[in-house]
Amino acid sequence: AHVYRGADGFTTGSTTAHGLIIILEGQGELRYEGNVLPLAQGDFFYYKPGMALSWSASDVCMCRFTIKGKRAGNILNSAGIHAGILQKTSRSCLRLIRDRMMSIAQGQDQQSHWFPVLFAWELINGLSRGQSKHVFAATEASLTIKELIDESYSEQVHINELADRLSVNRSTLFRQFKQEYGLSPKAYMDQCRFERAKELLEQTSLSIGAVATQSGFADQDHFSRRFKQLYGQQPSQWRLSPGD
Repeated sequence: AHVYRGADGFTTGSTTAHGLIIILEGQGELRYEGNVLPLAQGDFFYYKPGMALSWSASDVCMCRFTIKGKRAGNILNSAGIHAGILQKTSRSCLRLIRDRMMSIAQGQDQQSHWFPVLFAWELINGLSRGQSKHVFAATEASLTIKELIDESYSEQVHINELADRLSVNRSTLFRQFKQEYGLSPKAYMDQCRFERAKELLEQTSLSIGAVATQSGFADQDHFSRRFKQLYGQQPSQWRLSPGD
């Protein structure tokens, strides 16, 4: 995400990702594919890969938010969001964007690894309520949660909070996740953590406490107790004779 202020502008010959241009304050003109489009506060413009864009303004505060990923187009389209100007969003969604963008601009965001995906979902959900009555399927949400876990299982993650942030019913999400992957989200995350712990025990000389921390466990005693329950050995024993 990038916040433009004042007379900042940009030109791109051919975009390589999906993106949203959001006017927070003021107004300006967007040129795309031979069209000249005036945009003012509260307007959103969604562009697809391959579009040429040029933006100019005299007094504006705007955000350009880029969305990458192989599923981005399908998710946006399924939410009723198509290339071009989107109808004005609700004040609550605009306020969310303003607060989030200011957080980025001031470097205050403390969820750097999780923030982009979670904010993208909040943004798309907010826009989809204005575009259509579509509600994201639990299958999409469960895949997103799995990808987040795969990338960030070593961090302190709370699945319930993620479900709330994705605006998905937790019971439905957990049921769908287990149907898709055979485990609950929490069990899947623990599996990832223990697999990582075994790798660290076998391949490094890190202390047991460091192994626990780097695998995503906040408490060494809890980690050691669970490890023995699962594998029949203390972590220190596993290091000496893996899997025996």
